[in-house]
Order: sequence, then structure tokens, then C-alpha cells
Amino acid sequence: MATQRSSIVCWSRGSDGAALTPILSWQDRRNAPLITSLRAHAADIHQRTGLFLSPHYGASKIRWCLDHNARVSAAAAQHTLAAGPLIGFLSQQLLEQHPLGVDPANAGRTLLWNLHTRTWDDQLAAWFGVPLSILPTVMPSYSEFGTLLTGARRIPLRVLQGDQPAALFADGWPQLDHIYVNIGTGAFIQRPCDQLPPELPRHLRSLVLLGLGRDIYTAEATVNGAAAAVDYLFTQHRRAPDTLLLARCLENTPAPPLFLNGIGGLAAPWWLPEFASHFIGENTDLEAQLAGVLESVLFLITVNIEHLATLAPRPTHIVLSGGWSHIDELARRLAALTGLSVGCQTQAEATARGTAFLAAAAPGTWLASGTRVVFAPHEIPSLRERYRQWRAAMRRYTALDY
Repeated sequence: MATQRSSIVCWSRGSDGAALTPILSWQDRRNAPLITSLRAHAADIHQRTGLFLSPHYGASKIRWCLDHNARVSAAAAQHTLAAGPLIGFLSQQLLEQHPLGVDPANAGRTLLWNLHTRTWDDQLAAWFGVPLSILPTVMPSYSEFGTLLTGARRIPLRVLQGDQPAALFADGWPQLDHIYVNIGTGAFIQRPCDQLPPELPRHLRSLVLLGLGRDIYTAEATVNGAAAAVDYLFTQHRRAPDTLLLARCLENTPAPPLFLNGIGGLAAPWWLPEFASHFIGENTDLEAQLAGVLESVLFLITVNIEHLATLAPRPTHIVLSGGWSHIDELARRLAALTGLSVGCQTQAEATARGTAFLAAAAPGTWLASGTRVVFAPHEIPSLRERYRQWRAAMRRYTALDY
């Protein structure tokens, strides 16, 4: 079972396991003031967790629920409260044994789990004001979590995983010289490593698989506004989303306007949650602006790949998956910008395949989904020039040079 890693729920312990809050998604930034108050500890938090101090992660959401939800605070007082990643709530609800467990990939997105000790961290809990007693037990990613009852059948649940980490395993064990880019609501860039990677000052580090005889870490970057930015643009134009327009807009727009994309908060490598998104120039045509939004996602992915490429071994290839991997012009331009070949997977749904590979205990006979098309590196001078202009604009509006 795989879920979005940064979604949080508070619920009651025990066999009833009633939810006490709605699901708070990764896009929920309601407790940003707490994050601001902890800025003095930002470097220490980054070193302990591999993450940046951000309201996108779970700790500030849990603290907000403790402060503002009467059912949550009452359950905490009665020692019946559980809180943590969505996958912990779902497994307790669905499994016969009603366990209170979670895997490292999901625990690691709370800002409460120490990447080095592989435990919940007392100091992090104290800073955020979250009692460790309400958090699930962290177990290896591949474990005997419990039993699913489906009529007369009893099915063992052996894998808990995050959605993006699971996508790494769609075609079996990830290749250490590949960079994996999965584009959905956001874009997620992952560089797999067989040991904890050296600290990158502006990027994330995670343990995404513990068990099956091999631990897998990642160096990661996130782009918050991919499909979310497209939805925002259609809303601004008071138009229903149009997938056909999305697929052709890049081919029909030779010189898209530059879009400085902070939808959902400007993430790696800037980490400016309140950055104001805007276009450069006066072009108000929907199709042209849509092409500008898609190029902004490409530019954000590219600048992060340039950082992740400094890790050994030198990357040779990009694996593109997710809902946008069917847009060939997007993949072609990514190859041109990064100087790496880009392969689009035959099946865009990488998370489900990766979860299946892990649930099957990483079989050596796993059948890869295959690559639909590969784009070789090549030069597009006009695209390279727009990327240069975009980088200059980002320096101007952020006062940061990444």
C-alpha cells in the first residue's frame, strides 16, 4: 500500500480507529506561523531529518490539530490519540489486527523522524510540541503489517510505502546512475543511492526503503506547482481543464512567456513558501500562458537536476513517469536542457507497479513495463536562451542565485 507521504490524519486508537480530523494534504500550510517561529533551529532540523523547515510536512499540521481541534485535544488528554501519516491511519482501519505502524518513507515526511538514528526524535518533538506517544511505531518498509479481510480471503499486507518512492521501483531496483522524475500535481525528482548521500545544502535526503536485504536512500527535489499550476491557470481564465490543449500548447507556441512558478510555494532549491507567481510580459493568451507554465516546470526540474548531478556516479539518463510523461514535447525539451537522455515509461502509473514489485519481495524475474520512447540530448538554442532569461529573472525576484 502506498500513499502521499506528507498527508496527515489524527484518529482514535483501538479497533474503532475513528478519524478525528479530515486528511490534511501536503498542500495544507495552515500552521506556517509555527514554522516561522522555529527558524533559529532550521539548520539543525535539516541535518536531523534531511528535510527543510516547511509547513508542507506533518509536524506543524499535527500541532495545529492539537491546538485547534477539540476532539483531538480531548483524545490527547485521555491518552487515546494517534496521529501521523495517512498510511498509518489506513492500515489500522483496513487490517484485522488494527496495528499502529508506519514505514520510514512516510515517517520521514513528518519532520519528527531522525534520518540518522532511524527513530522518532525527542528534540524535534519538543520543538514542534508533538508528544511522541501519539505517533505510530516505525517498521521496515517490508514487514508483516497485518491481514486484509476480503470476504472469505485473507491477504497479508507486507508493504507500506510513499507514492513517489514507490515509483522508483516500477521497473525493479532503481539504477544509481538514473534520475527519476515523476510529474503529477507536483514534480518530484529523485536520485537513488545505496547509502546516505552527502548533505546537499538546498535539497532533501530520505530513506525510502528499509528491508528486503537492501536499503535505498534518495537525494530529492520537489516542484510544488506542476498540474496544480495548470489547474490554477485554467481557473484564472475561467476555463475547464483541457487535456488536448495541454498536450499541444508547447508545439504551437514557439516563444512562451516566462512564468515564475511559486504555485503551492516555491520549493527546491529556493524554499520560499510565500513566493508570488507571475508572468514576465503582457501575453494573456491562454495557450501561450499554458506553454509558459509547462516550461516553468521544465526549468524548475532542470535547475534541480543540475544540483543532483553533482553526486556520484554521474547521471546518464532520466526516467520520466506520471501523468505528464505522455507529453513528448515536454520530454524532448527536458533532454535538450539537461543534456541527458529521457525515457518515457510505457505505463505512466509507476507508483502502483513499484508497490507491486516490493510487495512481491523484489523478484528477480520482474517484467519491466518498458520504455515508450527515448529522447536523446540535443540543442534547442531558443529554449536555452529562455532558460537563461528565466534564471536571471529568478535571481532578480528571489535575491538568491541557485
